[in-house]
Amino acid sequence: MPGWRFDSFSFLIILLRISIGLLWRLLSFYTHGDETIPSHESRTLMKPKTKLTKTLHGAAATLAFAAAIGLSQVQAQSSSDDLDRDGIANAVDPDVDNDGKPNGADRNVDGGRCKKGPLKGKYIGDRLRNDDPRELDIDDDGRPDDSASELDIDGDRRRDDAPGERDIDGDGRLDDHPSESDIDGDGKDDSIDDDIDGDGRDNSDDDDCDGDGKGRGRDDDDDGDGQSDDNDSDDDNDGVSDDDSETEVGLAATSAAPAGSRVRAKIKKLVSGKIELDFDARNLAVGDYDVIINSQNLGKLTVVQDGKRTEGEVEFETTPNEPGELPLPFDPIGLPVEISQGGTVFFNGTIPTPPTTPGDDDDDDDDDNGGGLPLTASLTPASGLSREAEGSVEIEFGTNGVAGAEIEVEGIPAGSYDFLVDGAKQGTLVVTSVKGKLRGKLRYEKVPSDSDEILLDFDIEGEAIVISQSGTTFFSGTAPSAD
Repeated sequence: MPGWRFDSFSFLIILLRISIGLLWRLLSFYTHGDETIPSHESRTLMKPKTKLTKTLHGAAATLAFAAAIGLSQVQAQSSSDDLDRDGIANAVDPDVDNDGKPNGADRNVDGGRCKKGPLKGKYIGDRLRNDDPRELDIDDDGRPDDSASELDIDGDRRRDDAPGERDIDGDGRLDDHPSESDIDGDGKDDSIDDDIDGDGRDNSDDDDCDGDGKGRGRDDDDDGDGQSDDNDSDDDNDGVSDDDSETEVGLAATSAAPAGSRVRAKIKKLVSGKIELDFDARNLAVGDYDVIINSQNLGKLTVVQDGKRTEGEVEFETTPNEPGELPLPFDPIGLPVEISQGGTVFFNGTIPTPPTTPGDDDDDDDDDNGGGLPLTASLTPASGLSREAEGSVEIEFGTNGVAGAEIEVEGIPAGSYDFLVDGAKQGTLVVTSVKGKLRGKLRYEKVPSDSDEILLDFDIEGEAIVISQSGTTFFSGTAPSAD
């Protein structure tokens, strides 16, 4: 029978109820039977008969009380899995609250007035609409909406990643509509959600991360944020800027990898020949993992607990210049890579080929500053900042020397910061939230051509750089030099 679970506790309740019935029959027979007791024996027999009657009454009452408590527990347990008590478990019930509206058309799947069944006429469930941030399990199937195991969030019998599923959270707004800011209804705005469509795949590893049935290459708005990919700095909302000079790929998970885990490899090759190679992991078990490229162990990827999930990151560079960076002794492009632990491979793949870095050719692209060969130096974050804190200064060199400069930071609190060059303040850097990331940038040009460019009228090549706020240093370093 759908929704019925027969376990040892239920069996005990049945035995209790049978025992009660037998006790009442025995009591009735003993009290009202046809046995005739002589008058001269009545004094002798009445007392023990009264004791036995009281004993039977007490046993029956005790068993009845125990059965009532146990039965209520079974009913409560059953109702939590079968909200409308129609014998169909919520996980497979096409109308969870029996209000006459199929789950896919019901704006509150697990709350409404029953129109039929044992609870007819009663309001059951919650009063939270599907799009209410407090609604954490829309179809009341026991699986949180943001869990990797929940593959049909609104309980309409269509998987969230099915081509025909146009409204994943059943809130009445189509997934690709500009007003839909939480496609999977998990309470997380899509701009900060690692799994926008709630199909259990990370955005970076999902060919259709917004669940609109259009894969990459056919979708002009990959992440469904209402901003076309041409104008979006992070097409798939994976938290990584779509830098034209770097390439990122997801490594393939083996059967040993935990469900919902992933590892990404990102590579960037600068015009100077310097190579930056990063690996970041999520939802692997906490511990150290070997990064093996072309059978050579280059170092450890350490995964730690970070709130409800685990994550880890390791950076390799051909010329390490920051704490934590590991040496990259060879060009890894096109070579096989494995992420393993104790001889067990969890992820593998091939290091991708990055695009040609801007400035590699001899064209100046009509740049007013006479070209633009960039050199970049990382800024060192102050101790105590988060692992996400990063800063850099990039200098562009033209035919007449320094042509422009760009200073960029991320991962520090929102606010205004002083940009100091050789101890002198040259500008104010404002950090704000951009697609869920705290970022700030200043752009200087010898000949400004856009409204966001500032006149570069000071020396910066090879000078000391500091980013500070109210006298507290957040980043420091030295601007690159062509020498």
